[in-house]
Amino acid sequence: MGSWGVAPYNYTFTPDMEGVWRVYASWPGNDEYYGATSEVVNFTVLPPITMTKIYLTLPKSEVTVGDSLEVSGKLVAIINGSEVPIGGVPIIVWFFPPVGWDISQTAYTEDDGTFSLAYKPPLVGNWTISVSWGGNETHTRCSASQTFTVLEKRFPWAEVVGGSVVAVVVIILGVKVFRRKRH
Repeated sequence: MGSWGVAPYNYTFTPDMEGVWRVYASWPGNDEYYGATSEVVNFTVLPPITMTKIYLTLPKSEVTVGDSLEVSGKLVAIINGSEVPIGGVPIIVWFFPPVGWDISQTAYTEDDGTFSLAYKPPLVGNWTISVSWGGNETHTRCSASQTFTVLEKRFPWAEVVGGSVVAVVVIILGVKVFRRKRH
């Protein structure tokens, strides 16, 4: 709203395209008053910002130390209530171990918005994984996270017990063969 003397004025304008706009108000005058023009005011119209969402999927919540964990997900834009995939952009994947340095990797989305990577966690304990996209001029940034547990590698009992039994049998047979040769 502006005012020239005692005569206030206002006008609503809706820009139809992005960019820098220059606006001023002008009045040609009449028989009683001279015309006048306001100062020029610049403003910038930005492109519309689209909301985004990222999905994170882990095949299981527990993994054994040294085993591969397949991380996957999908990046979508929310347009008119529908999910539209966003392809060809980098997704930052952070692994937060129970102790030590955080680990960062990058995956790229396919045309259908999906991404994946494999990681072998080297430490036992509770981990957090976070995936994020930084957005751009027309899309918001987004992130998601989950936790998973890395368990110690345990040898199956059958291998341990079976190996022990085989070792004992070999020793017994060796002793018997050695005794027979001595007699």
